[in-house]
Amino acid sequence: MAAAFKDHDEFFDATLKLPVGGKTYVIPPSSAEVGLLCQRLMQAVRVPNIHPCRSWR
Repeated sequence: MAAAFKDHDEFFDATLKLPVGGKTYVIPPSSAEVGLLCQRLMQAVRVPNIHPCRSWR
């Protein structure tokens, strides 16, 4: 017997809720355009992966 799936809208909320000092701030989701821009920026400033232990030698 197959299990029934819940409606996606029942449990998914695209907003980010940040509780600070007793108040909850709600950050709305960004657009796909902003997401792609952020991805390109992160790739442009990528730093080589340096293990912390190697820097002490």
